[in-house]
Amino acid sequence: MANPAATPGPGRFDRQLGVEGFGSDGQKKLGCATALVAGIGGVGGTAALYLAAAGVGRLVLCHPGVAEEPDLNRQVLLRADQLGQPRVFNAAQAISERYPDVEVVALDEPVSGPSVAGWTNRCDVALDCRHNFAERLELNRLCWEAGVPLVEAAMDGAWGYVTVLSPGRTPCLRCWAGEGDPAWAPLGFPVLGVAAGTIGCLAAAEAIKVASGWGRPLEGAMLTIDLDDMSTSKLSLASDPECRVCGPVARAESGVAAQDLVVRT
Repeated sequence: MANPAATPGPGRFDRQLGVEGFGSDGQKKLGCATALVAGIGGVGGTAALYLAAAGVGRLVLCHPGVAEEPDLNRQVLLRADQLGQPRVFNAAQAISERYPDVEVVALDEPVSGPSVAGWTNRCDVALDCRHNFAERLELNRLCWEAGVPLVEAAMDGAWGYVTVLSPGRTPCLRCWAGEGDPAWAPLGFPVLGVAAGTIGCLAAAEAIKVASGWGRPLEGAMLTIDLDDMSTSKLSLASDPECRVCGPVARAESGVAAQDLVVRT
């Protein structure tokens, strides 16, 4: 959805145009870009909101199911009177009301749904903000097949991470996450709302870098942050030569657990 008559005000982007290295060229690239956001929860909803605020041209939002009361501590695009309704449509409406010049496509389906693969092939950057390994690994595969950079972002409690996975330049998700943590409970992990928002903002920043050509994306490196003591770390990600998504065999024909790093999503 978008208002075809809506255009940004003449001074809307003045403050970010002044950022060194961004300028009008970066703004034009961002305005022509399509970003797919898989997962419109605390992380993805925040990321989508800030991408729209920055002036991305099109947002494709993917998230199945309805909003529930525990979502309200972190999902800033939802209202209390929208509980029980499909969250992705309400999230899309909230963004369109704030930024009518941004085209918003809402998909009430999982990453494995019928429409996501087609949109992945048409996007400039994808953001993985889903809460389960199955969908994260599926989006990873779709992005590698389409050659699309993937911003991988997740949190647990007050801790979170963000990284950029780029086909042909970095390891993919399966290289270091394998098949995922079998003990992970997708709907049972704790969530501090501000932690989800912090990671969402970091994910939006990385997506803006990828789409606009500004700055240095976190390619092949993972930034972690723990809001409990505000500690941060930056870790290198290793490729798995046997990976069936991005390894030599996979490339010739078109998971192994992490060697030194285990990350929960």
